[in-house]
Amino acid sequence: MLSTLTRKCFQGFRRGLDPVKLLQIANREILDMALGECPFVGALHAIYDEGTRVATIARAGLPYPILARPGQVARELVCTGPALGTVEGATFEPLQIRLLAGDRLIFRTDGVDDLALQRGS
Repeated sequence: MLSTLTRKCFQGFRRGLDPVKLLQIANREILDMALGECPFVGALHAIYDEGTRVATIARAGLPYPILARPGQVARELVCTGPALGTVEGATFEPLQIRLLAGDRLIFRTDGVDDLALQRGS
C-alpha cells in the first residue's frame, strides 16, 4: 500500500524536478501521511542529460547504484540519504557522474539481492 501511495506521490511531481528536491518533497508527503506501522519507503530518482551525458542521482535508503564501465571493475556509486518517511527534514546527497560510451548504470531495489541469493544466482 505504501508503495502505491509513493508512486502516486511521484507521479504528481512535474518531470525534470531536481532529484534532491523531489525526494525532499516525497519525504514530507510520506511523513504527513502519518502511516504508523508502515512509515517508510526506499526510493531513487535520477535524471540523465543527453547533451552533457551527465546523470544526476539522489537516493533514499535503497542500495547504491552501480556503474559498469567497460574494462573496469563495476563499482557502487555512493550517495547518501535515509529512507523516505524516516527523518524530519532529511537531506539527500546528490551525485553527478558523466557517462562515457558503453557505460551502464544499474539501479537496484531492496530485496532483489536477497532473492538472487535464495535462487542461487
